[in-house]
Amino acid sequence: FAEAMAARGHICIMFDNPGIGESERPENGFALDPHTVARMDAQVVASAKAMLAEGLPGYPALSALHSIGLGHSMGGMLTALMQVHHAPFAAVALLGTH
Repeated sequence: FAEAMAARGHICIMFDNPGIGESERPENGFALDPHTVARMDAQVVASAKAMLAEGLPGYPALSALHSIGLGHSMGGMLTALMQVHHAPFAAVALLGTH
């Protein structure tokens, strides 16, 4: 998906949720409840949008971006929680979650 969107000129940012993949794991994994993870993820989205608005080395500042949150399965649930509680996206696409 990201490759197809990037080929059409869109910026795609993907990251591991805390405790998943290459991200660090806290000693108490139960501290990573869905609402806590969604809050942390919303902070990552805000940080990425701020970095793009300021401009990255070799790239112009992009202050008028419209972000779209997209998630599948657990990512869909976290995208929904982010949007409900933090509203970081102009739109969302939830795939395979309930």
